Amino acid sequence: MKTLNLIFALILFLGITVSAQDTENRQETLFSRGTSVSGFGGPIVEFSVVKGQFSVSNGGGGGVLFNQSFFLGGYGMNTSNRLAINIANTNHRLDFGHGGFWLGYIDSYNKLVHFTGSLRLGWGSVTMRESRNFGNNFNTRLGNCFVATPELGFELNITRFFRIAATAGYRIVAGISEVNFTDAQGNLIEKINNSDFSSPMGALTFKFGWFGR
Repeated sequence: MKTLNLIFALILFLGITVSAQDTENRQETLFSRGTSVSGFGGPIVEFSVVKGQFSVSNGGGGGVLFNQSFFLGGYGMNTSNRLAINIANTNHRLDFGHGGFWLGYIDSYNKLVHFTGSLRLGWGSVTMRESRNFGNNFNTRLGNCFVATPELGFELNITRFFRIAATAGYRIVAGISEVNFTDAQGNLIEKINNSDFSSPMGALTFKFGWFGR
């Protein structure tokens, strides 16, 4: 997660720097002919369902914004609330994290409230550990996965440097091989697969940065 945060900070710094240079110097560059470049970054809070339980994921994202309409960047998310699962009368906690690329579109950015849509494409993993050993690193990796999250919603301009986006969509998870848990007699007592993590979702994104003129 520290590496992803560093990437977001660099993306934001790059977008602001390029925009400032283009405005002040008006020199001939790749983006100077009718294309403005800026950037943003900030926290993301996502609400969904994991293993039949309400889940809250926290993370962040950022991107380089072209003509205040299209953006390209990255994101990272991880579950923050306790997702309990009982295996053989022992309580465990599931952790689900993912990160990757983030691209999207912002329509009529100069309006107070405007439409936005995006697609997050990433990779991650699902781990499980006993609740009583939560403070230790006794993790059992259940599998790696690919995550695609298309979302649509609306964005509110709070100030020239701060926006809030409220979106809804569907998180698609693939690549987790089904994991079956059985008792001493070989009876199936629990299983985990892709469908436990694929879910409708809603998100609040807090964007800080330079959004152009």
